[in-house]
Formats: sequence, C-alpha cells, structure tokens
Amino acid sequence: MSYKKSLTHKIVLILGYYDIIMNDVLQLK
Repeated sequence: MSYKKSLTHKIVLILGYYDIIMNDVLQLK
C-alpha cells in the first residue's frame, strides 16, 4: 500500500514537471 502510494506520487510529480516544461517550450516558440 505504502509503495503504491509512493509510486503514484512520483507519477504525479513527473506529470506536473512535464507540464511545466511543455509550458516553457510553448512560450519560447
């Protein structure tokens, strides 16, 4: 249970980070 929650948290962080990067890329264009 704890491991699964940790994994979900990592995925959320990665998706959030990816979203920020994509926003920066779109603004640069």
